[in-house]
Amino acid sequence: MRTLLLVGAAAFLTFSVTPIPAKSDPPTKVEPSAEQKLLARVSDLEGRVARIERQLAAPTSDLIPFGEVTVNLKEERLTRYLRVKLSIQVDETDYRILEARVEKKKTELKNAAITFLTDRTLADVRHTQGVRGVSDGLKKAFGEVLAPGAKSNPIKDILFDEYLIQ
Repeated sequence: MRTLLLVGAAAFLTFSVTPIPAKSDPPTKVEPSAEQKLLARVSDLEGRVARIERQLAAPTSDLIPFGEVTVNLKEERLTRYLRVKLSIQVDETDYRILEARVEKKKTELKNAAITFLTDRTLADVRHTQGVRGVSDGLKKAFGEVLAPGAKSNPIKDILFDEYLIQ
């Protein structure tokens, strides 16, 4: 469509720049350099359009920002809470599809995160093993929401921008 518009613009400019000779005037030759310049300009514009389309089609990252989730931990004596701000890492080839799916199912994903996290105790979420366990659990829960019944999980990893226990 854009190529057709560019060719149409080139034709318009060619005919609007070149005067139409009257019947009594001898036919004049179109200056080849002007036509060549115009064709070069059209080719340059087509190249730019193609480059911009490629840039728009390619994902800029493999991370889909999810946002923040805050929950009370399952503790008997003290009230503790966990606040996480996370991003979902996906394969770059599936980025656009999964980004749209995450946006569409944001409420379901947040519910899955809250359900998973509220069942954890302070001991479950502390230290490196706890953080890894939370990441793996959220990855599994999010995978079930985004691709129910799929053989493989479309999510590569859950990465934390913020992980706060209080």
